[in-house]
Amino acid sequence: MSENNAAELPTGWAWTTIGDVVETAIEQNAPEGEKEFIYVDIGSIDNKAKRIINPKSISSAQAPSRARQKLESGDVLVSMTRPNLNAVALLPKNLKEAIGSTGFCVLRAISIQPEWLFYWVQTGDFVEGVSDLVKGVLYPAVKASDIRSYKIPIASLAEQHRIVAEIEKHFTRLDAAVIELQRVQAKLKHYRAGILQAACEGRLVPTEGELAQTEGREYESADHLLKRILKARREKWEADQLSKMEAAGKTPQDDRWKDKYVEPNVPDIKELPDLPEGWEWSLLEQLSWDSSYGTSERCDYGWVGSPVIRIPNISKGRLDLTDLKYASQEILLHNGGELSVGDLLIIRTNGSKDLIGRMALILRPLDVTSYFASYLIRFRLAGISTTQKWIALQWSEARLRKWI
Repeated sequence: MSENNAAELPTGWAWTTIGDVVETAIEQNAPEGEKEFIYVDIGSIDNKAKRIINPKSISSAQAPSRARQKLESGDVLVSMTRPNLNAVALLPKNLKEAIGSTGFCVLRAISIQPEWLFYWVQTGDFVEGVSDLVKGVLYPAVKASDIRSYKIPIASLAEQHRIVAEIEKHFTRLDAAVIELQRVQAKLKHYRAGILQAACEGRLVPTEGELAQTEGREYESADHLLKRILKARREKWEADQLSKMEAAGKTPQDDRWKDKYVEPNVPDIKELPDLPEGWEWSLLEQLSWDSSYGTSERCDYGWVGSPVIRIPNISKGRLDLTDLKYASQEILLHNGGELSVGDLLIIRTNGSKDLIGRMALILRPLDVTSYFASYLIRFRLAGISTTQKWIALQWSEARLRKWI
């Protein structure tokens, strides 16, 4: 709520600027001597929780030039860099002698409750108002004078205390609700993992073999399905080779080119657990007719080439196309690298171990020709759609994740 767009204030309230209700200056001196001190910089603040979570203990010899502001308990720290992120915090009593970065506008309340000020600098109006005053592109920031000139309403001290107490009561309830939600989410995660494991081990529903025996009918066992997939695998490979020869202007004179086909390996099942009746162990190599890394060509936002699928686009087993980068030009992308239905993309390398092995299965045609980056592996699955979904389901199961 700003003075320009606010409704009439309640009786007994008044408009003022932040600068009118805080001390005009904060003592600024570089720390002296060899004694260690607590240093609070912008990186010390959790801008989601609005609290200091990572203060640093350093010596004066290690102190950066920004370590100058002598803080007191109850100071409201407002980051002047990237104010849209709203990195603000109220200095607790245990940090009352800390040194703060000059990247903060330090608000030391006079005659008003510090918490009143602390909650006001978290409001959407404050964040939007100071963000509109940002100067600079590479280092977007506002000045302390911008923050101090911001107008806020104040109530009587007694009313401030009652309002702050009510805010904190509601926030305590919200914190408890968040903890409970996290507990429920953890349970749901375990429940989901349990369902996936039961499905992948044949315990979720009666197996087709059991149903066929009960109903007195025949059924296609997995070994017969695998033979069909292997036949389709070879047909896919041959069609791809013919397409490449045609693109190169070559016509095969006989069938000797088919001898280049490499039969896939078969799994060693000696140490693998027994499977339900009608099931079969297989390798991803058997179920895909081709595999390759993606393009290593650079891509960026706003370039003119085709979209290039990257790690951020692999999400929950599907492609998330909300954050796309594009190739610089079409000619740089290698032939045959475009994505199509039935492609399984797997993250093969990344700084985070949790990301390695995550996959996305392409189930429907993409709107435009798209490629994939070199830190992904693409397997071209040979089976029918149902089998492809089953492969993706197995790939997301905890046992395989642990193996990766």
